[in-house]
Amino acid sequence: YVGANQQFVNGLLVFYISGNWQVAQFNETIKDKFEWKAVPNAFIKQWGGMPGGKFLVAFKGKAPPQVVRLMEYLGSADSMTEYASKAMFLPTRKDLLQKGVQYPVRNEDMNTFIKGLANLPKSAFVDNYHLRFGPVANEVRDRITQAITGEITVDKAIELAEAKARELLK
Repeated sequence: YVGANQQFVNGLLVFYISGNWQVAQFNETIKDKFEWKAVPNAFIKQWGGMPGGKFLVAFKGKAPPQVVRLMEYLGSADSMTEYASKAMFLPTRKDLLQKGVQYPVRNEDMNTFIKGLANLPKSAFVDNYHLRFGPVANEVRDRITQAITGEITVDKAIELAEAKARELLK
């Protein structure tokens, strides 16, 4: 598997399904070659997506009060706003997800992703942290690729992906 970034950047794709982590890269590589923008996920029954995640974790150490202060600082609204905006990442604080973040470039695109998080079903967050998420996602990706390239039918791709997912999740 290889991402289709180059094909998109070179104007060979009219639509590319990806995530917020591509926005900064596409801003730099596409420049003014063509207009592009992030759009909300399309859906029939419910939204889909990968919520991702960032965690602040502290372990036992020799200076607990200082670690607490550092964690409070890193997790504060001001720090997370600055980090998210400069790194072009989505914030993890609920208050920032509700009000959005002002990004230095492609602000509307990044906030499209922030707004989309509110529409994800709770299962998307649970699934994303399941130990078998990666192998199942890879299986689905590979079967979709085979269907797109004509190696197998869409129905066969679904059948194979479902069977392998059941096996992986035992």
